[in-house]
Amino acid sequence: MENVPPEQWPLVLVNVHRAVRSGGVMYLTVEEAREEKIDQAYESLSARGLPVVRGETVEGDVAGYHYYPGREQVIQWLAGEGLTVIDEGFKWEDGWGYRHFLLR
Repeated sequence: MENVPPEQWPLVLVNVHRAVRSGGVMYLTVEEAREEKIDQAYESLSARGLPVVRGETVEGDVAGYHYYPGREQVIQWLAGEGLTVIDEGFKWEDGWGYRHFLLR
């Protein structure tokens, strides 16, 4: 999901949710970056006059466009689609955070 821009998250979740069998579960991983990286990317892209949303980045070692919405935003989008978090985990690996959701 890190390559999905913020305006597309609700539509992607609708389609993924629709693909899950009724009563089935879905596993979703959302990549996270440290707040300093997100702030730096936002400031850099904004300073160049680009239409950026906080959490978007195209610079550094991200290999292209990435969007890091943060846990609270993800929870809002999931709830908006009627998905319930059954379990959640988080782990930092090599400078990146990986938040794992088990959803119904």
